[in-house]
Amino acid sequence: MSTESEKLRRFSNAVYSVADKEAAEIIASATNTHNNEIQSANDSSLGDAYFAIKEDVKNIQQKYIKIVATQELKSKKVILNHREKLASKVFENVKSMLNDFKNSDDYSVFLSKHLENIVLENPKKTGVVYLSPSDIKYSDALSKIAGDSYTFQEKKSIKLGGLSVYYPEENILCDNTIDSAFEEQIDKFHKKADFKLK
Repeated sequence: MSTESEKLRRFSNAVYSVADKEAAEIIASATNTHNNEIQSANDSSLGDAYFAIKEDVKNIQQKYIKIVATQELKSKKVILNHREKLASKVFENVKSMLNDFKNSDDYSVFLSKHLENIVLENPKKTGVVYLSPSDIKYSDALSKIAGDSYTFQEKKSIKLGGLSVYYPEENILCDNTIDSAFEEQIDKFHKKADFKLK
């Protein structure tokens, strides 16, 4: 009977050995599957976190760009307003200087020379000389330069001074007013200074 017990024992050992081997393989496979699923979950979580962080960075960048653009625009407006105030102050000073010139003895010479040039450029024509209300006092002296074919009238739109001559037959206006020259210089200044928001 000892042989039978020996056989049984061997058989039992063989079954246990196979069972242990299969159990070890099952446990190893389960552990491997478990580890793969954990790794896959980690990779998926990292991928989700990466895309979430990437989206957050994009949103932060857009917000930052908007903040910077808003601040730049505000700064440009402040600078533009300051430049415009300075320009206005400069032009007010120029107006004051023009007013001083208008009250000087040189002003009547200025009017005479401009009228003389216009009359020489338009010989044998009949015209109307427009002066500011404050300059109509020069009409007698200027009529000696212009002659009898010219009449003199006040024009309220002339504020800074100078004169303009209108030739009704040709519908031509020779504008030598300080007002026009002043406005032209303001336009040139603004174009050159580029008083615009960019």
